[in-house]
Amino acid sequence: RARLPVGVPARVQLRREPVDSGRGWRVLIPPQPSLEAAQALAERIGQAGYEDYLVMREGEDANAIALGRYGGESTARRRVASLEAAGFDQAVAQPLGDAAQVWLDLGVEAGFDADAAQSATGAPRRVPRDCAQVGWGRGTPPR
Repeated sequence: RARLPVGVPARVQLRREPVDSGRGWRVLIPPQPSLEAAQALAERIGQAGYEDYLVMREGEDANAIALGRYGGESTARRRVASLEAAGFDQAVAQPLGDAAQVWLDLGVEAGFDADAAQSATGAPRRVPRDCAQVGWGRGTPPR
């Protein structure tokens, strides 16, 4: 368990980004507000000529619409582009599995020793970001 050095950041946020686990990709439309809404959207997808879809009824993806599994990212992204062209702009491609890269976003004041923080946490790299990219607005992060 690593600790940040003295000079506590003004704001800290943990962020996970999915990465390709090598297990394939899935395409889906995220959960709809209700089962009825998901079924109505699935019916529109079928009417648009798509046959490979399924309304998911359980778990964290309940009321989402599964639109296929693919061996690679490019094939999944082509499916998303096809759906977007047909007017279904909520479709997303996601890597299968729970592989993720974890980031620790630090909103810091001027003079914060980023080298010491990276060394203390064992972080393999750091990427400077504008506070607006993290959703904290411009300038000094809120306390």
